[in-house]
Amino acid sequence: MIEIPDEALRYMSAEEAIPREQKKSTIVEDIKWLNDGFYVFLEGAEYPMQGFSTPKFMADANIAKRMLMGGVKVLSQWWMIPGVLVALAFNKYNVFVEYYTESAYKVMRDHVLKDQFQTPFAKELEWMIYCFVNNINIRPYLAQALSEIISMIISGDSAYRFRVMDMFNEVNKEALTKNPSKEIKRLMALFAEREKDPTVTKKFQQFALLISVAFMVPKIRKTFIEVVDKVDFNKLKFDEIESYWACLFNDYNSFGKNDEERRQYIGDASIPVLQ
Repeated sequence: MIEIPDEALRYMSAEEAIPREQKKSTIVEDIKWLNDGFYVFLEGAEYPMQGFSTPKFMADANIAKRMLMGGVKVLSQWWMIPGVLVALAFNKYNVFVEYYTESAYKVMRDHVLKDQFQTPFAKELEWMIYCFVNNINIRPYLAQALSEIISMIISGDSAYRFRVMDMFNEVNKEALTKNPSKEIKRLMALFAEREKDPTVTKKFQQFALLISVAFMVPKIRKTFIEVVDKVDFNKLKFDEIESYWACLFNDYNSFGKNDEERRQYIGDASIPVLQ
């Protein structure tokens, strides 16, 4: 097969974008599959990293992520909200889901892991998303594909995973089932305090806005509460390993602690900070 030489290309290939944590850390000593997924063992690190993301996965996940957030950005505009609410109220959202899912799944399908190779976080997140979207009358095959895509995007990218797990760490399950919109609003305020990049804060706020709009539809709100009641939040929160790596992640103040406080928390300043 004839390929264009790298020196002829204006921009670096997306597949060359190696996950930042692998660049920042010293040496990968081993990659093993244990009882709950892949683990990457790094020289000098107290704990292995959960999950394993190849450069190809990161490149494809970024495509799916940009497509998703592009749609969120458009739909969260004030002039789009009435139309979104009507579509949700009259169960006309399959077309939106189908448009995104069928496009994103083409680039993400080859990366879907079997259950036994996924971390507990990834499996529980996928199950939660699937149960929710499947029970609001989204076609089963779309619900399955959408849950796989979003779970992979979040669990496979540490920057997203640490932020989302930090919010699950703070969530009040009782409050979330009693008044979902109020609890999500509280979490978003907390997120804004801990996030260092205002553009990331805006993306999460746009997503939260659409969720709040969806909760205005009784069936959607009721389904969400029913699913949340069955979710094992312990699998979605930081465990000992993820707490360690979240403390080394320098782009976000996990646990509400600044960079210095997090380093003191784990008691090890020899491991490179992740960015």
